[in-house]
Amino acid sequence: MSRLNILITGLSLGASGNRGSTLILKGMYKSLKYWIPNADITLESFYEEDVKFKSEFEDRYGIKLKVVRKSRRIKDLIYVHLGLRNKLPRYVLESDVVIENTGVSYSDYRTFYQNLGLYLKHIVFIKAGKPLIFFTQAMGPFRRRSTKLLARKTLSKASLIIARGVITKKYLEDLGLRDIKLCADAAFLLDPSVTTARSVLQKLGLNSSKRTEYVIFSPNSIIITTFRKHIYKDLLKEYLRIIANNTDMNIIMLPYFILRNRYDDLKLSREILNSLPSRFRDRISIIDPRGLSDEELISLPTICSAAICSRFESCVAALNAGIAPLTIGWGHKYVELLMMFNIENYVIDTLGQDISITVSRELLLRYLNELERLHNRVRSNLRNVKELALKAGYFVREIVT
Repeated sequence: MSRLNILITGLSLGASGNRGSTLILKGMYKSLKYWIPNADITLESFYEEDVKFKSEFEDRYGIKLKVVRKSRRIKDLIYVHLGLRNKLPRYVLESDVVIENTGVSYSDYRTFYQNLGLYLKHIVFIKAGKPLIFFTQAMGPFRRRSTKLLARKTLSKASLIIARGVITKKYLEDLGLRDIKLCADAAFLLDPSVTTARSVLQKLGLNSSKRTEYVIFSPNSIIITTFRKHIYKDLLKEYLRIIANNTDMNIIMLPYFILRNRYDDLKLSREILNSLPSRFRDRISIIDPRGLSDEELISLPTICSAAICSRFESCVAALNAGIAPLTIGWGHKYVELLMMFNIENYVIDTLGQDISITVSRELLLRYLNELERLHNRVRSNLRNVKELALKAGYFVREIVT
């Protein structure tokens, strides 16, 4: 059987600071290799520091890394415009298909220049004659004229689009696109372990007894730095106070994104902790995710009784462990994720609604009172969601074979 060269773009091996990126990549690997065993996978990265993580992914998964400067893409645009495709990088020329997985692609949540950057990247692959696939991700809304124009010009030429939820699918169909597939996030294919989680607690000097209850908090600095929703920090403080006052659960603050001078969930966690009275701080532990492997990171929710999540992949990790998260997010991607488990009433969309501390407090108290029912609902839907995640590779196979 001949080899099939798959080029993945839009993800990072770790240099981006977003732990969700490698979780998605590992899930994609499982889905693609399940359906396309003869696939050879190369990751294109714009982060030079990804070379530090290269050996793990090449040795364990056989995923090759190609780091490219963004200035190189400008040259590539000129080459394809002049019809000089042979001047493109060799790894692009040798690829049989290109798979984009940015997480959130064309959207009004992105700036014009961010959407334009995506378009310029994608147009190179399209003009080079490469099938372009948008792997499971969120897109839309497309209310801005520029977003709608760039999205339609690219997506109309895509060989396959896989939406990550029904809201994204509806946005794409309203754009005039058809045959949109629907799958779950690739990270649902990873396997969390209770044993791994307890070993993490022991390694960090935390109580690993089965009698000790934990709740995970995963904050999101983007909500403050990008969307200027400063009330979000007050809401997290209030939630920590309520849990400390009304439950016996200890609190683990688990950041997922640390990017120096830009997005730093660890810094936000420390700011929140330091602003609380000492009687609360004794119940709260902050875990630096840089000391955890991906397997350890996704396993921690398995020993928790509840989860308050603002990072998308932290929501996925909680759900994948059978734990229903109360989610404080931005945009529809969180809503459509929880819709797969019929618990979308436990999402606070910081962009789609006005945040009321009083209303949010009532939602948390209702969540704490209904934990068992919500967890059962998640567990009853989890198998179907995992199957949806796996099926993405099948749709890719149908295009390339």
